[in-house]
Amino acid sequence: MKNRIFTALFFVAAGILIAAGPLHIFGVCEPTAQKTMKCVWTARAEIGVGTLIALLGATLAAMPPVAGRLGLSIALTLAGCLAVLLPETLIGVCGNPMMQCRLLTYPALLLLGSLVAAVGLVNSLYLFRLLKR
Repeated sequence: MKNRIFTALFFVAAGILIAAGPLHIFGVCEPTAQKTMKCVWTARAEIGVGTLIALLGATLAAMPPVAGRLGLSIALTLAGCLAVLLPETLIGVCGNPMMQCRLLTYPALLLLGSLVAAVGLVNSLYLFRLLKR
């Protein structure tokens, strides 16, 4: 029971950081009248992915059957991978290595997404072993 609550709280906190971080904490470039930078679109996409991670984490806390939690953990692993892929390859961030989005937002999203994917994978393996007993 405690494991489920701690894991769920981690996912909810990480989801909130992924959703709110690029716009409010880490910061991305400001859109101008001439051009909207790629990092702005990445930040908007991460709102959806982070919200999904937070909601799946909250559902994980309320889900009693092991099989249901296993499915949610697999979904969280894939959502963490998506959180990494958005700034890495799908949309990207600014090309200038001195921009704030490249120095702060990009590594923060890679770290948070990787942590979500890793914890989701470990939790999936743990729940799979419980299910096989």
